[in-house]
Amino acid sequence: MNWITKFSLKNTIAIIILTLLVVVSGVIATNKIKVETFPDVTFPVMTVQTVYPNASTEDVEENVTTPMEEALLNLEGYDSISSTSKENVSIITIMYPFGENIEEAQSDVESAVNKVTLPDDIDPNVQALSINSTPIYQAALSAEDLSKLQEDMETNIVPNLESIEGVSSVELTGKQDTNITIEVKEDEASSYGLSLSTIKDAIQQSEYKLPTGTLSQEGNSIPVEIKGNIDDLDAIREIEIPLTQGAGGAAGQGGPPQQGGNQQQQAPSGGSQSLGAQAAVPQSIVLSDIAEVKKDTTRTEISRFNGEDSILLEVIKSQEANTAAVADEVKSYLNDAVEENEYELYTVLDQGKEVNKSISALLKEGGFGALFTVVVILLFLRNIRATVIAILSLPISIFGTIALLEQFGYTLNIMTLGGLAVAVGRIVDDSIVVIENIYRWKQQYPEMKQRELVFKATKEVMGAIASSTIATIIVFLPLMFVSGILGEFFRPFSLAVVFSISISLIVAVMLIPVLGKFFFTNVTHKSGKVRGNSWYERFLRGSLKRKWIVFVSSIVLLFGSFSLVPALGVSFLPTEGSETFEVEMTLPKDVTLQDTSEVAEKIEEELSDEENINYNQVSIGFASQQQMPGTVANTNENVARFFIELKEDIPIDDAMPTYEQQIEEMAQDEYDEATVKATEIQQDGPPSGNSIDINLYSDNLDSLDRASTQIEKLLQEDDRVKNITNDMEDTKTKYQIVVNDEGEELNVSPFQLMQPIQERLHSVDGGTVTLEDKEWEMELTFDEQFNSKEDLQDFTVKTIEGEKRLEEIATINEVQVPAAIKHQDGETASTVSATIKGEDTAKISSEIQEDVDALSLPNDVEVDLSGGLEMITEGFSDLGLAMGAAVGLVFLVLSITFGGIITPIVILSSLIFVPVGSLAGLLIGGQTLSMSAMIGMLMLIGIVVTNAVVLLDRVEANRKEGIELTEAIVEASKTRLRPILMTALATIFALTPLALSNSASGLISKGLAITVIGGLTTSTLLTLIFVPVFYKALGKYRKIDTDHSI
Repeated sequence: MNWITKFSLKNTIAIIILTLLVVVSGVIATNKIKVETFPDVTFPVMTVQTVYPNASTEDVEENVTTPMEEALLNLEGYDSISSTSKENVSIITIMYPFGENIEEAQSDVESAVNKVTLPDDIDPNVQALSINSTPIYQAALSAEDLSKLQEDMETNIVPNLESIEGVSSVELTGKQDTNITIEVKEDEASSYGLSLSTIKDAIQQSEYKLPTGTLSQEGNSIPVEIKGNIDDLDAIREIEIPLTQGAGGAAGQGGPPQQGGNQQQQAPSGGSQSLGAQAAVPQSIVLSDIAEVKKDTTRTEISRFNGEDSILLEVIKSQEANTAAVADEVKSYLNDAVEENEYELYTVLDQGKEVNKSISALLKEGGFGALFTVVVILLFLRNIRATVIAILSLPISIFGTIALLEQFGYTLNIMTLGGLAVAVGRIVDDSIVVIENIYRWKQQYPEMKQRELVFKATKEVMGAIASSTIATIIVFLPLMFVSGILGEFFRPFSLAVVFSISISLIVAVMLIPVLGKFFFTNVTHKSGKVRGNSWYERFLRGSLKRKWIVFVSSIVLLFGSFSLVPALGVSFLPTEGSETFEVEMTLPKDVTLQDTSEVAEKIEEELSDEENINYNQVSIGFASQQQMPGTVANTNENVARFFIELKEDIPIDDAMPTYEQQIEEMAQDEYDEATVKATEIQQDGPPSGNSIDINLYSDNLDSLDRASTQIEKLLQEDDRVKNITNDMEDTKTKYQIVVNDEGEELNVSPFQLMQPIQERLHSVDGGTVTLEDKEWEMELTFDEQFNSKEDLQDFTVKTIEGEKRLEEIATINEVQVPAAIKHQDGETASTVSATIKGEDTAKISSEIQEDVDALSLPNDVEVDLSGGLEMITEGFSDLGLAMGAAVGLVFLVLSITFGGIITPIVILSSLIFVPVGSLAGLLIGGQTLSMSAMIGMLMLIGIVVTNAVVLLDRVEANRKEGIELTEAIVEASKTRLRPILMTALATIFALTPLALSNSASGLISKGLAITVIGGLTTSTLLTLIFVPVFYKALGKYRKIDTDHSI
């Protein structure tokens, strides 16, 4: 690489212009690059949702879930397949490994599902999970007139928000819906043998379009159609409903004609011609005679913020949009709209604010790190010009890195910025070595020509900085292939480090010599001993004479450091305490939406007076905050969810159980059967890995239920865990109607009973109708619906012997069935989960596993444990392999650089001191051994060898000059002492702000900083002694050509 420096010294203007271009491109990229909290990570998850109307849980499992699962299990490339079967719906979730082509996977899933034979009118919906389907901004708006607010939001606010660049969609929840309701008089309709389906068909046939052809007129082709038109409610009321043969005595029936035999389908024209009708029976009847048609305003979702009735607004951004920028524009518009209309605006979620907060924290820590680095360089060189030149590599490398990240489609997030923050100290290392050597040469050879001096000084350290930088870069190469969520989040981090260090090397060999040539013209001549070197020389010479003491001490320190691991504890990633949690209150199933709202209102009043709560927001009929995007949510009217945000510095582990108990007591004052469950809201980003999942498998649902209950109670008694959930839902009552012997003798068919009973249990969707240029949803229902078992028993059915009550011709059995049935990879399963409070996830998980093994569970239940412990095992395994591969690659580079294997072995020996300081630092800092710490150790492989490379490069240069081994070692050690200490301290002080912060944002945490600081401190200090001693022991076997070549 010497030719690069020679070229730069000859073309100084070109180098300066090139530098300016890099900086300008970086500034431009800084304004263009997307700013996010975390990297864009596509989670490889596919869901298959199937709605099976009016089907029980067992029917859904048997007829929908199981057939599709059997087809999907034959696919290849997936990680796991899980499913949930509930009343009316089946949800199958397919997990794929990261890196899977999700579009191809979706095509394979759709192909497999389409080949499955399913019940009629069943249409599975296959979709990939999109992380962008979650809102970036969520706010509650309230006003004195909620109807007026809703109208304004629907007609003005939402369209204006959707017109903002970067906004994908805006959703409103908690609003009122006005539909057209046709409430049919059950007695009247039954007397005419009319079902809701028949009435619906008649209404739909009244609004028709029938193409009849085209008319040619004056050379133009004009289409002609016959159109029925419904203009208003009166037009609906006047619709004639055709009556079929036998209409006068079909009470209780109205089943399908192929089963009931008492109805015939009418012609599409909608006419009232009765086929074979008796003269005494009218051919049709006006709808208003048997039904009330009205506009019905209902509210199926209720939202309140701090007790204020509100409408919840959610903004979802497009894939390519900048989260912070979009959120800021949305807030700006909403603030103006609210001020203009005197509405109240309450922010529930603001990812833009979180992005700015995270980025600002890292910029602050990185900025202080850069400042400390400058101070270190200034203290060592005691020359302002040299300091300014050395730190120029910082802005150039940072701007160049941002330009490259933007070019490759990466975002500016806490991982890429974190990479720059932890690399600040390493970025200046090469420049420090070069500028220090030029400065030293200028002090020792003041008469040498400036260009020649700069070139020779740079050339002297060129091999050392190039090999050490390449070694640092290739350390991150294996991380590109780390699998799972860890690899996805760490890849941008490693790229930021690689880009910045690569640019810093180019700056060191191109720009720094050019600047040194111009600015180091007047340097005070200095020869003789450097202050502070004498004590080091004496200590080093003593160590070279007592090699065995150095070796034994080193081994003792190494093995002693490993004894610290049990005291540290092991976790996946550091966790940051949340300030928000959700409390789900479930009342008895027959409680209405309004009754649930009244109970919730009393609780809200109490919560509003709590000093520790920042705000509370209640949702009734909504999906849970923990609901996976794209899946069907449980939105029962008897369930209220309280979203509570605590004030800062309030420990959630203490506050959450207190409020959970308080809400439970208030709910049970109203309803004894009320249950309450509090769950901490997990932060975005990579999983912290502090969960424990106990998976149970059995074909016997009763055994599965007993086992899951036993384990749930075990965890509830363990104060080391929280957020305990059991997905084995309670059983529910089911009525089974079985036609008895008397019914069979009367030729009563189950199909004859199905439709009339269905229509008295559920309303019928009437589709949409256009009135006054507006689309209206239409719903048909009987005025008297079934509300109890007695209603079923008293239902009359027309038979060949006259009317019979249902209980006379059928047996109504009351049975208990599961509310939901879950499968895991085709097996019936249940999972009991919890979150570990402490940091030692591995130890607590292992102890809980022992407690579970000690339980007397049903014999037909199989148990396995997953969650954080499994993630730790896989993560440590992947990073262990990455570290091994990194050491191998570094050894390869060093063997090429130095030739042979002796010098590379001596250089790599400096790594044995990494665990000494890293583990001690983690213990002192109260941190666990986590993936963050392991990544810090991986970084140290590249950083630590830099010191040894710089030292031994000088040693071997001395030996080539013919200097005796011991003197070559001593001279090199004294000469390289200052640059080694400077580079090490620059990195240490650059990471000090991060080590002192309370940041725990996944990989970029204080644990990583403490690991690097501790490991670099001990390895630097001990390397200055151990590496020279070790080289002295092996150096005599190293052949050196004394040809005086540099």
